[in-house]
Amino acid sequence: MRRAPCFQAAVGVGVDAQAGKKYIGEAQIFQWREGVEVKHAMHNGLVFRTWPLITEAAWNTRDVREKLVELAFEKFQTPAFYIAKSATMASFCAGKQTALVIDSGAETTSVVPVVDGFVLKKGMSKKTIRCWKRTNQINVVPHYMVKKKVPVDPGQKPPADVVLQRNATKSFHDLATQRVLTEFKETVAEVSPGGYQQQYLNQRPPKPFEFPDGYNNSFGLERFKLPEVLFNPATSPQFADGSAAGIQQLILSSLNACDPDVRATLFQNVVLCGGNTMIPGFAERLSNTMGHGVGLKNRIHTPGSPIERKYASWIGGSILASVGNFQQMWISKAEFEEKGSSVEKRLL
Repeated sequence: MRRAPCFQAAVGVGVDAQAGKKYIGEAQIFQWREGVEVKHAMHNGLVFRTWPLITEAAWNTRDVREKLVELAFEKFQTPAFYIAKSATMASFCAGKQTALVIDSGAETTSVVPVVDGFVLKKGMSKKTIRCWKRTNQINVVPHYMVKKKVPVDPGQKPPADVVLQRNATKSFHDLATQRVLTEFKETVAEVSPGGYQQQYLNQRPPKPFEFPDGYNNSFGLERFKLPEVLFNPATSPQFADGSAAGIQQLILSSLNACDPDVRATLFQNVVLCGGNTMIPGFAERLSNTMGHGVGLKNRIHTPGSPIERKYASWIGGSILASVGNFQQMWISKAEFEEKGSSVEKRLL
């Protein structure tokens, strides 16, 4: 039997090793093929191909950085290498050397102060908050399993014969399902700028959404509940005990750990990045609440293009690499052979 193609989903590249073919783009990734196995482009935190400049979380430890340097030169045989903090690159993307970078994604929300291009580690604060965990309870039929779509009334289940049973691997099924959930979240979810007031939000018009199999419904209060956990974790049963801090508390914790003479500058240069920050109403809610208890004026940098917020660290990395004197900042292989993995100490 012919071997099925192997896809690297994160970069949109599919490879059929036996036929010597490559598939580029989401249109090829999400096309159903029997027995297709989906693989992530990252393996132990590294891309299978050689990337001389990578970004890392600001809280990465020194031993992790040393391991990255060793892998780059010893396994991937790269001629030069550089590691940059993702928060610093996000601030560069916004055209700022000093900024308070708020990064909120699917798993982690963090607040990192950057001063003159350097991360202030004592001011970092982060929390694992999965505001989309409850969407996993939705029974989703992905596109590749839909035989036909039959119109149904809102809230009613579609007929059973619309589902087509296909031989798909778990990895491909999970990827296709996640794609539908992502579209659902991006279409329906919204942050209430004035806070979560149930009586007021019940008067807001609901948003309709139709799933691939034809099931459709209008979502009212539910669409505000999902992202509310970012600002008020106690609204989620997972954090009902008050153990988690919201974004406002993370900001206060970060600012209080910084020197008083830089707090005002940081607060006037707030940079947002990460997928959650693109939820409608997120920036307005943050602007309305982050100043409580601080006594400082804030200014939030929110790029009009969602791509800038979603890929801020990568855009910042390209800006850094284009600077004229960046060629002197690389760690060369000769330098690694002379000093070993401890050479990473001179990186930002």
